[in-house]
Amino acid sequence: MIRAPVDKDETKMSDAMTPMIDVIFSLIAFMMLMINAPLLTMEMSLPEAKKEAGLTVADSKNVTIVILHKDDQWQVGQGTTLNQNSLIDELSRLKQKNDKLQVLLTVEKDVPVQRMITTIAILNKLEITGSQVAVINDAN
Repeated sequence: MIRAPVDKDETKMSDAMTPMIDVIFSLIAFMMLMINAPLLTMEMSLPEAKKEAGLTVADSKNVTIVILHKDDQWQVGQGTTLNQNSLIDELSRLKQKNDKLQVLLTVEKDVPVQRMITTIAILNKLEITGSQVAVINDAN
């Protein structure tokens, strides 16, 4: 390390700066060595992925299920209020019409979680796998 004390105040400052100067010199030496390093490249041919047809809007049917506050009440789309048995019948009918049924569960913030779990259990029972959950916050 480089030391050249002149005054007590200057000694403290130079002692604090010496490690930083050593690091800077080490970095400069490292950069000078790496700047002349040749860049090595290699040609590669990667296999191309096969493009499979994705789902389109025509292939799937989207249904919105609203879980209502009252016990045992759901609403499918813009339809009427349904109880659990009616919900199962309606979803079975929709599933028979279109095997790629997509479901969006809409739940308000203050609906008990058990109602959402019950709805998901119904979807699992009917083997409806394409589902998403949307939680709505009340603005009040």
